[in-house]
Amino acid sequence: MSDAHVTPHGPTLDGRSMLDVPVRFWAELGRVKMPIGSAVGLAEGSVVDLDRKPEEPVDVYLNGSHFGTGRLIMADGEWALQLEMVDAIDGVEQASSTSSEPA
Repeated sequence: MSDAHVTPHGPTLDGRSMLDVPVRFWAELGRVKMPIGSAVGLAEGSVVDLDRKPEEPVDVYLNGSHFGTGRLIMADGEWALQLEMVDAIDGVEQASSTSSEPA
């Protein structure tokens, strides 16, 4: 059975078909401004101070839009992201999440 439906205005898609659309998801730990000369001069193992403390939440983005906040955690020996808050979507506030996804 197809997810496409034909209406007088043309084909429409069932919401289920959107679940397989790939998106870009990332977390931003912090930022720093520095001259390009300093950036290209960084050696392997250099430490760069960011504008956030380690205990502060990280920002989470989905396709370039702020999606929520989370915290970095260790899960099974791997770094993971635990979502703490998801931004409102279409005027509906989402509940806090306790699920972990790889960072």
